[in-house]
Amino acid sequence: MSPSTPSKCILPSGTDFDPDLFDHIALWNTECERIEMRLRSRAAHTVKIPDLDLSLDIALGEDLRTELSCKFRPDTLIAELKAGGFTVRYWWTDPAARFALVMAVPN
Repeated sequence: MSPSTPSKCILPSGTDFDPDLFDHIALWNTECERIEMRLRSRAAHTVKIPDLDLSLDIALGEDLRTELSCKFRPDTLIAELKAGGFTVRYWWTDPAARFALVMAVPN
């Protein structure tokens, strides 16, 4: 097992997903300003998920995106909220303004 391979997966009963067939990859997406977590297949294989009546063919080197960690700037977040029909009522930050908690309410 690669040191960057996830050691625990929560899967439906009967699923034959093998974490040892993947490497964990973390990429910075500059355009979207986010970190993308992925599992990259170390071999071509098929994963069966009986509860969903699904078989998933995974190619060698194929990425499965598992997580997004999005970074927001105040101006772009306010614009996105406004476009979605919300107004920022409060904006709290830590002393260095690295983290924020925002309360947005419907217009």
